Amino acid sequence: MNDMTLTALRRRLFRVADRVLATGAPVRIRRGGRTLTLSADAERKGAGRLARLKRRNVIAGDAAALWKVKVGKWRGRASAG
Repeated sequence: MNDMTLTALRRRLFRVADRVLATGAPVRIRRGGRTLTLSADAERKGAGRLARLKRRNVIAGDAAALWKVKVGKWRGRASAG
């Protein structure tokens, strides 16, 4: 674990944060005789933005029939404007 002062961290905050995220090695920061630790959360599989989305049932009708839809064959009216 690396040690540094808060002043040193302030000068290199983004580099230090990127290093902690890349290596997983925490950094100990000293300030006024006390210590705090900057560390990365444990990675969670499937915790990306897409995986966190709530599943919704929004298809009206038969979802299996959608594979037959050909967008290029649509003959709808053009919108006015």
